[in-house]
Formats: sequence, structure tokens, C-alpha cells
Amino acid sequence: NETARSYKGKLRYLLGFTGPNADHQQLDAATLDQFKLSLLRRQMSLRGSRLERKPLSPFTIKTVLVTVRHFCKWATAAGHYASNPGARLLIPEPPAPQPKAISRQMVDALLQAAASTGERRERERDVALMMLGDLPDRGASPIARLS
Repeated sequence: NETARSYKGKLRYLLGFTGPNADHQQLDAATLDQFKLSLLRRQMSLRGSRLERKPLSPFTIKTVLVTVRHFCKWATAAGHYASNPGARLLIPEPPAPQPKAISRQMVDALLQAAASTGERRERERDVALMMLGDLPDRGASPIARLS
């Protein structure tokens, strides 16, 4: 759930793009497409109250555009627009996060546990294989060393 403060912060991106004196009743799909491009090309972002020379994160771009699209839907329902200018605004999906790597020591400990013998061997091997199954392939598979 977004707060009014968060919505206001995200809508400021649109206001910064159109300018404070723009006639927002003239907002249309082409302007929103240009706005989206400006977000994708932007090379400055806020980090707290500090301005940094780096692009907006994909998550920020998505949440700003979703907020603008919701605002357009609300404004249309409230009678400010004859048709919803944000209806066709396509929201880019952020890339999937990269999996976190485990340390070499953890891989070695998992392999050692998986290679052990005795009555707990099968369970330990299964746990190790499940954990290693999420690792990216780096050439020779560490799982091959278990057999």
C-alpha cells in the first residue's frame, strides 16, 4: 500500500517533466510515452536528499509509471479526462535479481558433507545437492565430484 506522500513523490517526476505551468488536462498518450523515455534515459537520481549521477533503478521507473497510470485512471474516473491517457502506457518489467553466490568455503563444506559416509550420508548429500542446484554453471560441475 502506497502512502499519499509516496504517491506525491512519484508524481513529482511527471510534474518535473511537464513543467509546473503545463495544462495537465492536455496530457495524452504521446506525452506519457515521452515521459517514460525520459525516465529510462535519466542520468541523475535521488538517494535520500542527495542527488547522484546515476540512472534511476528499474524498480523506481516501474513504480513511477505504475503510479502515473493509476493517477490517470483516477483522473479519468473523476471527470478530468474524457479518455484515460495512461491506458496504453506499457510498464517495463525490472530484470530478475541475480542469485546470490555462496562462498567457496561453503561449497567445500557442502561437498565434504555430501561425500561423507555413514548413516546420515544420504540426507546430507541431498541437502548439499539442493543447495548447489541454485549455483550458476561455472564449467566443471561440482556435483560431478560427488559421484
